[in-house]
Amino acid sequence: MDYRKEDIKHYFKDWVKAFGSHHIEIIKFLKEDKDISITNTKDNAWIDTYDIVHQEAFPINKRIIESPEAAKAFLGNETEKVREFVKEFEKERYGDLEDDNIWKINETNILDDVELVNKYFFIIGEDIVQDWMEDPINY
Repeated sequence: MDYRKEDIKHYFKDWVKAFGSHHIEIIKFLKEDKDISITNTKDNAWIDTYDIVHQEAFPINKRIIESPEAAKAFLGNETEKVREFVKEFEKERYGDLEDDNIWKINETNILDDVELVNKYFFIIGEDIVQDWMEDPINY
């Protein structure tokens, strides 16, 4: 799903500018290990840096969008599609659910717009961080 991916990418670029330059592992990656990203060698340094960047840019325990109004505005007319997307992601990641109509999957209450949007940022953020790491200089 690519719904508002460019907006999430913009958020990530702002995050890198504001916080990435203060994080020693990210700086080290950009200075020393960027060549491995060009050759797509996903070794321990690449994976460790990916995990750090993804967890800090798209944290599960801290909301990126906090207000219900902002979450509702972000979702627009795509709320149901985003709910299904998050539900499918969590079913794939955490296993099938007994009740297909379940509204709370793992820790994500998909009926809560704020939780839904923040989980969506987290999921889309996986691809965004990977794309950035594969070519951080030209991203």
